[in-house]
Amino acid sequence: MFALLVLHASGLLLVIPVIFAVLGMTLLEPGVISLSLPFWALAATALLLPLGQGNGYIRRIGRKIDPQAVLSPDSFLVQVTFRPRLATGIRAMLEDADDVGWLHVEPEKISFQGDSVRFQISTASIQRIQPQNIGLKGLWVYGRQIEIVATDLPNVKSIEVAERGSLLLPSSKRISAQLCEKLCGLKQGI
Repeated sequence: MFALLVLHASGLLLVIPVIFAVLGMTLLEPGVISLSLPFWALAATALLLPLGQGNGYIRRIGRKIDPQAVLSPDSFLVQVTFRPRLATGIRAMLEDADDVGWLHVEPEKISFQGDSVRFQISTASIQRIQPQNIGLKGLWVYGRQIEIVATDLPNVKSIEVAERGSLLLPSSKRISAQLCEKLCGLKQGI
């Protein structure tokens, strides 16, 4: 429960640029600079979106799970969401992920080592890999999630993975593109 509290409290960071914009607009005389402050606040909020989503805290959790995974170019710190969801009730309403951890992408398999869940999917069992935009949650600018449909996991229709290792929007887009390239490359090799 503490982790959920920290993740949701991180969202308060996204309010800081707005506060500065309002403060600047009230202190400055009307003009081009004061009228442009809301646009700068919006740009700063978008830039800080991964940090506001709690990625800083998730990086700390990731280092505890597997400190060596940071060094591997085939490992990605992600959140996973199972369909149907593992989490139910109030936790499922408060958090959109079932677990966070390291997704290791290898030519013959995908493996996940998370805080509470571990699984492997053989490349041969993958039926579909499809990138999707996260929409409103990420203001349509923050990364992608990738849906994986495979037959290796019983009672699981699909798994959605989303990058959670970045702190700023440009690095999130770069890491999401790398993850998508690695996973979609597996599909082409099938």
